[in-house]
Amino acid sequence: MLSLLPSDCKVKSAACRFIFFLIFFIANVKGWKQCDGGGVCPDFATCCPSATPGVSSCISMRYNKDPDDATGECCDEATGCPYGFSCAVRPENPKDRGSVLILAPRFLAPSDMKHKRKNQHQFQNQTTTEFLYWQNSEKQPKYAISHSWRYGADALNAPVSSYEAVDRLVEHLVSFTAPGTDTRCFSNLRQVSIVGHSAGGQLVQRWALLSNAFKMIRPSSWTTATTTTAINDDPGYSMDIRAVVANPRSYCYLNEKRMVVVMDGNSNKVEAHWEVPAASQIKKCPDYNQWTWGLERGGALDEVVPYKARRIKSGSDEEVAHRYANRKVFYLTGEYGDTDQDDLCATRDFQGHNRHERALYYVAALNAYFGSGNSTPGSSNNSVLRHELHTIPETPHDHILMFQSVAGRRAIMELIE
Repeated sequence: MLSLLPSDCKVKSAACRFIFFLIFFIANVKGWKQCDGGGVCPDFATCCPSATPGVSSCISMRYNKDPDDATGECCDEATGCPYGFSCAVRPENPKDRGSVLILAPRFLAPSDMKHKRKNQHQFQNQTTTEFLYWQNSEKQPKYAISHSWRYGADALNAPVSSYEAVDRLVEHLVSFTAPGTDTRCFSNLRQVSIVGHSAGGQLVQRWALLSNAFKMIRPSSWTTATTTTAINDDPGYSMDIRAVVANPRSYCYLNEKRMVVVMDGNSNKVEAHWEVPAASQIKKCPDYNQWTWGLERGGALDEVVPYKARRIKSGSDEEVAHRYANRKVFYLTGEYGDTDQDDLCATRDFQGHNRHERALYYVAALNAYFGSGNSTPGSSNNSVLRHELHTIPETPHDHILMFQSVAGRRAIMELIE
């Protein structure tokens, strides 16, 4: 849950070297249950003990996907971790497990606040009753699509974007010092991974595109250079910041071009060309390149996402695009994520018919954009794309399988493993 950040170093952070932000949308949660060991889990999950007293881990129960009948089993120090979400960010070396901190920002909806008393156990041990919360329905005026936190809208009770909330959290962990001192709270921190699946993947991709939070640190913290750069002019403190985007429904493109598919006489896909769609297609879907599917101004969502205008205000779309190219971004797509997505025209007609296809087309479009000289003559924006795409074999729309894959683990915790 997102409220005010602490004003001093209250967390014992000497051993913390790696922080992962996990942002994903849990669908079909009909209720929550109190765990015997403390904390709550979704009704379909298993409560498991954790190293923190009073807090439980939640192990997903996906009956038709769990290997070796390991559904719902908890982690065991002797045998390791069976199939479960908490294992996705569990370092192989036990010596490293005490150096990882996992944060899962929770973007509240109006219904969460309405039923706060009923669900009091979810708000226990909180020092404030005023949390940020976001519009969750597309049926409300100004909100063309639901779950407004994923596309950077302001909270309903404060002019704070969901993206700005992530900015503040990361900046706090990376550079915050206790009042009256020059000592960083997390002085040993070396890597921050912002990880999102599904709707969370939509947030992470667009946040990584727009955020300029790290100007106060070093832009090179985002890059894929083998040696990270010192922060705050301290040569002894370097940082690796990365974004991991897994199975989002849609992406934000950098210009008006898309991967236009060419069909043969039998309606089979032959190839895709990177070009501006035909005028007849655009006429049917005039907002295809507006936020959140593109950077074009004047979209229906611009009013509720002032963060976008603020972040692009100081630079052109092109500058934002080239800054994005230099950031460390990983795209994970499930090979079996081929369920037809019959949704908005801006996505289905211009990005692909399923999540896997959309990932492939998006990265192809990025390669075409940065390989075609999209930079102002004489400028320093001649970027080389430093993003990676990984298809996870035999994997559907499942965050556990994505994060526990070899490519997923390397993207999330490369400096550990």
